[in-house]
Amino acid sequence: MKFAVKIFAAAYFAVVVTFGLGGCAMLEAGFQQSLTARQQQAASSNDALCAAYHTVSQAGLPAYLAEGFRKQVSSDAGGSTTAVGGLDALQNEAGRLQAQQLEAGSRWACLMNTQAGWTYEMVSCLLENGQKVYVETTMDLTDLYADRAASYRLYRGVLLAVALASSGLLALTSARLARPLGRVSEAARRIAGGELSQRVPVARGQDEVALLARDFNQMADAVETQVAQLGAAARRQQDFVGNFTHELKTPLTSIIGYADMLRSYDLPAAERREAAEYIYREGRRLESLSLHLLDLLVLEKTECDLQPVQAEHLCAEVEQATGFLAKKYGVALSVRCQPARILVEPTLVKTLLYNLVDNACKASTTGQKVVLRGRMKDGRYELSVRDYGRGMAPEELSRINEPFYMVDKSRARSQGGAGLGLALCKRIAALHGSPLAFASRPGEGTLAGFAAQLAPEKAGPPHEEVQP
Repeated sequence: MKFAVKIFAAAYFAVVVTFGLGGCAMLEAGFQQSLTARQQQAASSNDALCAAYHTVSQAGLPAYLAEGFRKQVSSDAGGSTTAVGGLDALQNEAGRLQAQQLEAGSRWACLMNTQAGWTYEMVSCLLENGQKVYVETTMDLTDLYADRAASYRLYRGVLLAVALASSGLLALTSARLARPLGRVSEAARRIAGGELSQRVPVARGQDEVALLARDFNQMADAVETQVAQLGAAARRQQDFVGNFTHELKTPLTSIIGYADMLRSYDLPAAERREAAEYIYREGRRLESLSLHLLDLLVLEKTECDLQPVQAEHLCAEVEQATGFLAKKYGVALSVRCQPARILVEPTLVKTLLYNLVDNACKASTTGQKVVLRGRMKDGRYELSVRDYGRGMAPEELSRINEPFYMVDKSRARSQGGAGLGLALCKRIAALHGSPLAFASRPGEGTLAGFAAQLAPEKAGPPHEEVQP
């Protein structure tokens, strides 16, 4: 059953039942009030007649006068008929039967429905001069019951009209109330069908329906964002697998080809050395590629153990480890590091700086300068590498942290690169609570770096400091 039908049924039942029972209760209460008033009127008339007859009897009037008074009071009085005398004077058979059982000073009353209509009869028993005298009052209530029946017939017509009018009004109201829920349901089906941009209009106000629409749209926004993120992650994974396959296939094909040539042919010494050199170079590149991939997998963890080290000592270690790179590429490596105690994972940071220096050297030409710098900045310690090489365009700069992305693929491969170094550096920087930032312009070089935390000041006895 639809929600609109449930609302209509519940509201319609409540309206009809409430109006019907309430109207019937009001009609019945009015009828009972009128009935009680007529019964009290009959009782008052009977009491007055009894008192008057007793007064006449006690006055000692002649018989003819007493009889005249009796006849006078036995006439119609206030919508009721009365009778005074013995049992034979009573007009109703039921009254005569009940009067025989009455004692002096007692009374009998009854509401009766006869063929002639509804009547209310009251009989009082008096003892006058040693004889029982009965005073009968009969009130005709047929008109009262007829009015009640007419009122109920009229009310049934009114109730029918109210039921018809309320059905139309409640149908419109229930449809209006259920319409926002239908929109939410339709939007949910569309989203399930792939229309992730589907939203529902939000009505003004703070009722439950408006809040439901807002919450639904917020949920839809979150779902769309997550799906987009999952899609982007899937695309990155697909690109990663494709690039990884390509990076493996190319050197392996060459290695197998040169190895087969060395195995199958008796080559001159120069060609053998050339083939062996190519196999060695491609093998080293595959080794580097595998190590970088292993590092990326290892760095999937979300935290690492940070240790206090002296920044200047760390930079000195990097300078020593990368000195051969400067000689290999013919660049001048300059290290400028302010003394400071920083919280880092020494091995990872040295790997990061090594990769940045390696990339800077590869991007530079012979005679250019590469600067490794460490300085205090905004409450943290900034470690950066600057080169003055060819630089990068903005569209290249936005993708350099992606695995396997290379600005100059041919040159990178000739230099043993696979496009994984900066992706590794990004992970390392993130583990230290910092982004890996880049600034570059074509023809002006590139600046890359991250910010490390400062170690707290030493307190108490000096502790042994970790050597990078």
